[in-house]
Amino acid sequence: MNDHSAKKSFCDFEKTLGILFDITNDLVHVADTNGKIIIANHNWLSILGYAIHDLRTIKISDIVREDLRSEFLDAMEKLGSGQSSDLFETVFVTRQGKQFPVNGKLTSSEYDGEILLIGTFSAISKKYPQAAEADRFTTLCEHLPYPYFLIDNHGVIIACNDDACDLSGYTHEELMTVNITDGTLFSPLEDTDTPIFVEGTFLSKGAPTEYVLYCKNASRANIEMTRIPVIIQDHQSLMLIVRDITAQRKTEQALQESEERYRDLVEHADVAIAIQDATGAFKYANKRCADLFGYGPEAIMKQSISTIIHPDDTQRFLQYHRARMEGKFVPRRFEVRGIRRDGRTLFLEVHTAVLRSGDEITGTRSYLWDISMQKDIEKKLRILTLNDQLTGLYNRRGFNTLTIQQMKYADRMKKGLCILYADLDNLKWINDSFGHREGDQAIRSVAKIFRNTFRDSDIIARVGGDEFAVCVTGAEKDDLPLIRARLQKTVKEYNILHSTQFDISISIGTTYYDPDNPLNIDELLTEADARMYATKWEKNNP
Repeated sequence: MNDHSAKKSFCDFEKTLGILFDITNDLVHVADTNGKIIIANHNWLSILGYAIHDLRTIKISDIVREDLRSEFLDAMEKLGSGQSSDLFETVFVTRQGKQFPVNGKLTSSEYDGEILLIGTFSAISKKYPQAAEADRFTTLCEHLPYPYFLIDNHGVIIACNDDACDLSGYTHEELMTVNITDGTLFSPLEDTDTPIFVEGTFLSKGAPTEYVLYCKNASRANIEMTRIPVIIQDHQSLMLIVRDITAQRKTEQALQESEERYRDLVEHADVAIAIQDATGAFKYANKRCADLFGYGPEAIMKQSISTIIHPDDTQRFLQYHRARMEGKFVPRRFEVRGIRRDGRTLFLEVHTAVLRSGDEITGTRSYLWDISMQKDIEKKLRILTLNDQLTGLYNRRGFNTLTIQQMKYADRMKKGLCILYADLDNLKWINDSFGHREGDQAIRSVAKIFRNTFRDSDIIARVGGDEFAVCVTGAEKDDLPLIRARLQKTVKEYNILHSTQFDISISIGTTYYDPDNPLNIDELLTEADARMYATKWEKNNP
């Protein structure tokens, strides 16, 4: 497979598994059956120390420790189309010759007639953030308006809320023994083959999918499930947010069975329902729909789509409607932003079905749910994953993620980036002399100094206990001395204005990302870190 055909072959692949390549903490690569690596994600490249252009010459045998290569290659050769290996451990060797123990598995898939092998591996040794992160995650989840289940990478339920227990009829203790892959709790509908979970692999959040929930009392509930990958204490987990749509399904069935009951059922449904004609004008909206947008029953009928849908989403909403009227395929479920009468923005999930009279499409019936709270929870979960809780700056994961994006932009524009690495001097002495509370305050003070020195467009992070990093955008290599001097000037000004038991002091190291001679993110930080320690040594040994 040449480079051109490989890129074309992976167009759809990257769309489908974008989260696996762009956000996951795993090392992910794809190789052909000869072991030649075709594509790898950012973690794979940065941790193993390779650049994208190096992939043309790398085989699997180049990155696996020599004594384990035979076992790895045997696992590759045994895979047929659509098969997966068992989880196994191996050791990757970085470009710098360091050993990196991992565990994971290989999965084979067929694209454009070629068998491709997808490797998904994670580090065996990890540092866990403080337990407070898990507590914050739990607090966020307790405010979800829907039942939720949190599962580990084997499919075992490790957490759920009271709403999940109420819906299923099981206690927390009973649910903690369930593995969702065995089909005793959830199963797909007969007309879908969408799996809830693929062991060891966390797919990107997709459209909500319908499943059957088997309750403890032997009854069944129709549910709509949204899957959200999350990272808690460096463990990948999958959150299943569930909405009970049993009543909705019964309502739809009743609408089909009895026209006489239609108006009463729809008018009193707990879901917003709107009917539009072929032109997009409202023909009907129930009370829940009117309440959702803040209008009275008669006033909602006089509104146009451009009034109740956010201006940035109106065109897409109307395009979907026109496509349905023409019999074209468009998503049945999609998300848009709505505008209430008071101007407040809503996040809406819309499920639309076409209405027919004989063979003619006459309009649409849409079900609308307010998912604003869910969106807010998702935003807080993303912040929890990328931000340092003590300072509010980005953490190391956030810094790496955003800086890698800036490096891509720098490669395209052929403009470099300035990287600064700094260390708070004497933190141990501050903790021992004045207590850890003063030590934490010193770290917050450094964070404030960095915010006062750098722009909003720069990426500022606390990457360790007393270590900070900054990616300065739009700067040249010649600017590095000025950047260092500006930061030290801000430190001096801070010490003059704030009378404390000790002065803030930092040691600084800098480096430059050159698109013509690129280094990966770890190499850049290592280089800046070494220069920072050289500065600290010179300061302590004048």
